[in-house]
Amino acid sequence: GILAATGPAMAFDPAELLAQRVGPVVIHPQFAITERYDDNVFYSRLVTTNGIRNLPGEKIDDFLTIVSPGLALSLGRPEDNHFAVGYTFDSLFYLENDAQNSDNHTFLVDTRWEGKRLTLSGRDQIQFLSSIFGGATGLATAVERTVFSDAYRISYAATEKTGVYVGASHSANDFAQPPYVDYTDVQGLAGFSFKALPKTSFFGEVYYGHSSSEPNTTGGLPGTDANFVGGFLGAEGSFTQRLTGTVKVGYEDRSYTQTTFIVAGRTNV
Repeated sequence: GILAATGPAMAFDPAELLAQRVGPVVIHPQFAITERYDDNVFYSRLVTTNGIRNLPGEKIDDFLTIVSPGLALSLGRPEDNHFAVGYTFDSLFYLENDAQNSDNHTFLVDTRWEGKRLTLSGRDQIQFLSSIFGGATGLATAVERTVFSDAYRISYAATEKTGVYVGASHSANDFAQPPYVDYTDVQGLAGFSFKALPKTSFFGEVYYGHSSSEPNTTGGLPGTDANFVGGFLGAEGSFTQRLTGTVKVGYEDRSYTQTTFIVAGRTNV
């Protein structure tokens, strides 16, 4: 703040200051320290009373320090054609509940290639986490898990005002232990955009996907699979001189199938 107040001549971008170029590759070292106060560390924690699980549990507050070193390598500029890989290490330290301290690893690959009319963009991420997980599950404890996320899109500029695209995405959570349930989502999509007015565009999309879940157990506990299909239409930009934004309306349908998991494989029920 003091440096910024002295005038534009003192301003600088720390990321650019630390970046080093080796031939066509730019090396971006990263480091961050975050201090956070949480008044409910074990949010949505289950409490067992007389054999009955009740929600929520006692609120426990704490101060949390997150130390995050990292490194990114990039070829090309972020706003143009590029290929980048990165790694971030997040180390979490609790002031009072030090048993919840954890180390988390994130690996990222980001790609973009743009031609005269065709554009390809993609992002892959894998995380090895051991921090607190909870919320809607009703449990809030530190648990080891691997999180995958992949998304790719191909866009084609048919005219100066019209564009179409297709894409696919995949995400998965793989937990190391019960009672958490592993799940996987796979989705494909297709859409369009049309710039009807200088400041207003219309867009639409249809998609189809599949979700599956599998308990972390070798018993015959059931899981749930779901197929879903949907779409939407919308507009974005300036609707009046004072009103800008995005509006869209859509519909989605899901159908569920219960599955039973056994040691030898999986059987639909």
